[in-house]
Amino acid sequence: MAVFEGEFVTGICEDAIGVITVDRPPVNAYDLATHREIHEAFHALAETDARCVIMQAAGWEDGRPFGAGSDIKEFVGLTPEKSLERAAFLREYMAGMNAFPLPAIAAIERLAVGSGLGWAMRADIRVVSETARFAMPEITVGALGGGKMLMRHIGVGKARELIYTGDEIDAAEAYRLGLAQHLVAPGKALERSRELAARIARNSPVGLRLAKQQMIIGERTLDLDEAYRIETELTAQFRQSRDAADAARGFFDRPRRESRR
Repeated sequence: MAVFEGEFVTGICEDAIGVITVDRPPVNAYDLATHREIHEAFHALAETDARCVIMQAAGWEDGRPFGAGSDIKEFVGLTPEKSLERAAFLREYMAGMNAFPLPAIAAIERLAVGSGLGWAMRADIRVVSETARFAMPEITVGALGGGKMLMRHIGVGKARELIYTGDEIDAAEAYRLGLAQHLVAPGKALERSRELAARIARNSPVGLRLAKQQMIIGERTLDLDEAYRIETELTAQFRQSRDAADAARGFFDRPRRESRR
């Protein structure tokens, strides 16, 4: 079922799995209109019965990137007023992405750089094919960005190196560094993402939203005791739901597992 249809972005929901697709030829570069449509598609899917969302880009079969970054044409002749307006929207947009209430998986084929990598890093899980490459080349085109998210995923030292140089890393290196959680053969990123999304979607919708909230709060909270306090409160909230009661009863209804020797 289609829940959002824009000029460059679509959102569908089937079997409790949402799929957001960016389709902006020739290279899936993001202008402000594309960012707005992505924002609207995520908002629309959050209001459905989706339990997990897959993020993908069209055209990889023909060599098109997952995301080629910002559309540099937008920066030419950009007035200070328009630049501030753009920055204000992007702050709101990224904050909304960071707080998205459902698990999200990025299915990545080919190049993901700049805004394309930034979008991918907002996912909870990244499934990348061996064709994928990653970079934050903003400094080479008169911009900055992505440093905080990159540090979160690959550590401070390597993030600084990539931000300062604009260098690329390949899929194998991204997997080694922890930027990618799954490394698959070319053309298999979406297939693996669907398999993973189906496993996630088997779980309680209430539990998944609370689990996502737990991860967001835990990531933002520096104090371990405070993070644990919040987790126990969310657990208590979940245990009051019918989903949690059904899951507990279901555990005892499962066939007894054979004891491991």
